[in-house]
Amino acid sequence: MRRFLFVLILATLGFPQSLFALEPDETPARPGEWGFRPSGGETVTMNPPGFSWRPMRGATGYDLQVS
Repeated sequence: MRRFLFVLILATLGFPQSLFALEPDETPARPGEWGFRPSGGETVTMNPPGFSWRPMRGATGYDLQVS
């Protein structure tokens, strides 16, 4: 049993992680489609408001300004 677990752990660590890399979908959002929420200048009445945005290639972080 120990040998099996050892082989399983080695196989898992050596498995190429690049096979699981996901590419972001950078197609522009169409009206009413999932994209950046809330839109710029939009007034939200829900408390707490929901925030969502699409992943951007090369982005290392996001700035969220709440006022």
